[in-house]
Amino acid sequence: MRLRFSLLGSLSKIESRVASEIPTCILPLLLSKVVLPPTLNCLMPNDDTNPLALVNLGNTCCLNSVLQALLRCEPLTAFFLKDTTRTPVTRPATNKGPLVSAFQAFFADMTRVSTRHYTPTGLVNALAAAVRASDSDWWAPRQQADAAECIQYILDSLHDAVYRQVRITIHGADEATLPEQRSQVKALQSWTQFFAKEYSPIVEHFYGQYQIIIRCETCGHTSERYEPWLMLKVPIPGGDQAGAAVPTFKECMDAAFAAETISGYACDTCKSPQTATMTTRISKLPNILLLNFKRFTNAGSKIRGQIDWDLSAQSLRPWMAFQRCPFRDAPVAAKFRTFAVIEHHGSARSGHYRMFAGASTNASPSWLECDDESVRAVDVGNVVSPDSYVIFARTK
Repeated sequence: MRLRFSLLGSLSKIESRVASEIPTCILPLLLSKVVLPPTLNCLMPNDDTNPLALVNLGNTCCLNSVLQALLRCEPLTAFFLKDTTRTPVTRPATNKGPLVSAFQAFFADMTRVSTRHYTPTGLVNALAAAVRASDSDWWAPRQQADAAECIQYILDSLHDAVYRQVRITIHGADEATLPEQRSQVKALQSWTQFFAKEYSPIVEHFYGQYQIIIRCETCGHTSERYEPWLMLKVPIPGGDQAGAAVPTFKECMDAAFAAETISGYACDTCKSPQTATMTTRISKLPNILLLNFKRFTNAGSKIRGQIDWDLSAQSLRPWMAFQRCPFRDAPVAAKFRTFAVIEHHGSARSGHYRMFAGASTNASPSWLECDDESVRAVDVGNVVSPDSYVIFARTK
């Protein structure tokens, strides 16, 4: 059986220009490659030789670190700089239009200004206005902010501004006979139900999907569902216990995907409350993976400890639901190459952020440390630390 997943852009009026991001024709869900304008050479990880530093406007180290990382996400760069003479089309009902315009101006400025320092006043003001308009309290100017929360808010806001309705077609579903094949069809159907009415480049490149299976321990009946996610949030087992050893990356991932026991589960077969086991796996990996180590506890403390992972080829295969990706009808691409790491220094109540960006000069890997107004080359040994907080990685 060959499953094929295709997407057909709808023909609503607001799509006349957005169609360039996802063409109005049948195509695989995941784009094979994003072609970047030549002006991006100073920003991309493969030639990050002339980076710009961002001025701190008062407790904006978190935002500066996030912006430096987002600048290195090719899908975002392609979206904002494909045509800088026109602002990306936004939905009539959204209030995030000014934020989209501010991001496009920021991305464009970062490719053409000649100064070594850039002051992102326009973007900071637009973000503050968007936060106020959404009645959110996660951040206000000159206040401390959380980088993971900042990333989530920005990407959700951009999605809200530009999403549109599309037609998604699943080919080969009638040929699914094996259990894994039927599960793959369910994964595709769930994706369609979630996003056919609200599809965007953010969904296209940044969203993954979980497979969640609940098994009744009495009768063995299983239920299966699929849920999208934007950021993989990984706990640090034992991190809040004094004297505990720092877990490995595998131990953190195993804790994130450990089976859970459910008491009082309403089994459809038993028709009465039972004990059940819930297992979670990854059914779809995004092009751009965002992984957040959960260093801040509910008790208000911070967990420190160096969790080493493979910067060049980290595999997530042990936690995948399928051996073959139903979204691309190809073997699962479960290895990722890290291109940015956001680090948090300090406590749960106050601290400082900086960002490390992967670069490549003359085929030799190198890294940059972006710390507000300072940008300097550093050794790869500085990248992973006891304070590594958010990882940005792309499919290898």
